[in-house]
Amino acid sequence: MEAILTFQAVGRYITFYLVKLMADGLYLMYELRSFTVPGCINQILFLPCYFDDIYFILNVYRTHCVQMTPEQANESKRMKRPTLLTPEFDRIIDKTTNRKRRWITKRSH
Repeated sequence: MEAILTFQAVGRYITFYLVKLMADGLYLMYELRSFTVPGCINQILFLPCYFDDIYFILNVYRTHCVQMTPEQANESKRMKRPTLLTPEFDRIIDKTTNRKRRWITKRSH
């Protein structure tokens, strides 16, 4: 695919993104639209207000989320970076706290 459509939902708030590999190891994540999904039957009347946003998202999907040509696919494979394995990721993100380390933000007396 030339690009992918992603979304993040937090509660009833949804944000749609377009993600595309632009250069060697550089992914662009572009926010398309955000809106709140109706939470009850009374709020369904507000849904037509989002039809333009939904149409825009579908149009972006049809335009950008298409299959690559074989030449584009080979170029894309060259630009991708491997994902970190879980042990390597866990080594970077240390969940423990060193209690002996000085706090640089702590006020000294």
